[in-house]
Amino acid sequence: AEGAAAVVSPADRQAIKQHLLSLMLQAPKTVQVMLAAALEEISVVDYPEEWQSLLPEIVQHLKTSQDMTVLKGTMETANTVFTKFRAQARSNQLLKEVKYTCLGFQETHLTIFKGAVQRILVGLPPDQLFLHFELVLATVGVFYSLNVVDLPEFFEDNRQPYFEGFLGLLKFRSDAVAGTGDKPGLLEQVKGAICECFALYTDKYQEEFAPFLLPCVKDVWELLVGVDQQERHDQLVAKGIQFLSSAASTHWPQSPFEDPNVLSGICEKVVFPNIVLRDSDVEMFEDNPLEYVRRDMESADQETRRRSAMDLVKAMGKLNEAKVTEILVGYV
Repeated sequence: AEGAAAVVSPADRQAIKQHLLSLMLQAPKTVQVMLAAALEEISVVDYPEEWQSLLPEIVQHLKTSQDMTVLKGTMETANTVFTKFRAQARSNQLLKEVKYTCLGFQETHLTIFKGAVQRILVGLPPDQLFLHFELVLATVGVFYSLNVVDLPEFFEDNRQPYFEGFLGLLKFRSDAVAGTGDKPGLLEQVKGAICECFALYTDKYQEEFAPFLLPCVKDVWELLVGVDQQERHDQLVAKGIQFLSSAASTHWPQSPFEDPNVLSGICEKVVFPNIVLRDSDVEMFEDNPLEYVRRDMESADQETRRRSAMDLVKAMGKLNEAKVTEILVGYV
């Protein structure tokens, strides 16, 4: 994008940015993908200082449109633009950009989130449910990006509606948005993204998250116990276990992980089922042993069930080593 800036005149560059979002939202899907990629490239360099019209335009579409396709596309755009906050080192400039984004976007974000979750939980036909889950997936992604650097005051003040919505979505089930075969569906993706938000708050904002710890641990635990060994659930299981690991290795005023029955239940229902070899694991080892070993190494990019389960044992043992050791010895 920086190289292109030397070729495209400032006037043309401004004209492109002025019309890009509207064009993208109206374009056929194949063209929309290309325009979305262009928007992302420009926003990485220009947003927010050199593209001050983008955030108000995003908010305007979200506030005024009744078209679910437009709402979904606009929130996906916001998610794409704000994702850059996750990778940047903390600095005064970054804090300034996040604050500008939050002040302009936060109330609209909460309104969209609450409305979408409410409609999902009340009940929707399959086609509308699919669009709503696409919208919610992007909305949860935005939540993570706006909370990853610091905890904005608005999100701290509105923890209740956000976490109530998250917990409602974790319990929601529907074949219309679930994955098939080995591929995760929107249902698994949304629940995995929610587990990532829980882990973020557990790692960074313990005091603010403490009132929600017990229901979040309970619901994620029930989620993990309820999913089968199908590969489409692997990333969801890994993210759920990562949240439990983070929570188990943190000091809390009231920690459920001090209860031997909880530790025993997690070992029996979560750790052991996710350590055993599945048929798909055996097939991968036979077909590509190097890839199989690489995926289980600590430096691997992709989390596996088995490595996440082993990390959970280490995390539980950090504060309750004697109890965890006693439980594990009892199963050997």
